[in-house]
Amino acid sequence: MYLYGVTRSLTQLQAGMFLAALVFNGLYSFWGNYLPRAFPTYLRGTGESFAFNIGGKVLGASAALVTTQLANVMPARDAGHRLAYSAGMVATLACIIALLIACRLREPEGDLLPD
Repeated sequence: MYLYGVTRSLTQLQAGMFLAALVFNGLYSFWGNYLPRAFPTYLRGTGESFAFNIGGKVLGASAALVTTQLANVMPARDAGHRLAYSAGMVATLACIIALLIACRLREPEGDLLPD
């Protein structure tokens, strides 16, 4: 979306943002569907909040820092384009890492929830 939107109109960027929000918000169903079947209750309570807080607050803030630092060295004609290209690269890298990690998740043993 960032890489495409920087060279197109604002309307196309807004439409891309809407579609990206639809796709990525669908990933949140992972928390409610996968975690209860894969992990016992005592681990879910602490592990889920730890992963959410570390991933959302620490990694999210460092992604913003990486984006702005990468924008300083991106080849583009102005600052807005450099920032958009660096945001696109960081978002693409985050999606690739998430895909690789998701492929390594174990399959739940059954439909019953563990104790």
